[in-house]
Amino acid sequence: MPAHHRDEAQGLAQQIMSTEANLRPDPEAGTLTVEIDSLSTPRDNTALEHLCAELTETQTLYPGTKLRLIYKKVS
Repeated sequence: MPAHHRDEAQGLAQQIMSTEANLRPDPEAGTLTVEIDSLSTPRDNTALEHLCAELTETQTLYPGTKLRLIYKKVS
């Protein structure tokens, strides 16, 4: 990966990690939704939406529970 792509990916990851998020458990549905607030640019938001879709597709369970993680970008 070219250095400038690594820098962009690292910047996006840092932005996501510093952005506020809400956790919405739904025990009846067996889900824990992670709602991540909108990022600073449309390009970053598009990348975040793709990342959320990829992470949700893994159907990962939150450790120590039977809740499946769902990731969403919220405005």
